[in-house]
Amino acid sequence: MLSTTEIHNSFEYKTLQTRLAALGGSTSSADILAAARAVTKPAANNFQAGCEEGDLEQCLWRAWGAIIQFAAETPHEKQDALIEVMKAIRRTDLVAGDLTTARVWGIRVWRGAPVFGACLRESWDKGA
Repeated sequence: MLSTTEIHNSFEYKTLQTRLAALGGSTSSADILAAARAVTKPAANNFQAGCEEGDLEQCLWRAWGAIIQFAAETPHEKQDALIEVMKAIRRTDLVAGDLTTARVWGIRVWRGAPVFGACLRESWDKGA
């Protein structure tokens, strides 16, 4: 589990923060997709490089942790773009050049949201 400081310092959190601020409340599909790709880029890069499942799992902990932390810090009425980014992430699969679909815990990355439930539970337990 990552600490709040580690999440705030993560590439994923900083990227999410920058991309959503740039949207300025817009939910343009092209901008939302670009934000989703930026947040998931570390996992994609590691998978393309042939990382082990455990390394990919750590990428998911950071990505989901960033999204959960950002949601916890954002007023509900200002979460529309974040929700759209989450939906865009969930509409994709992480696929390698040989068309192998990434799986963590036997679940497809990103569509199946592996690690998300565990990450959410841990954030609740620590009181995010």
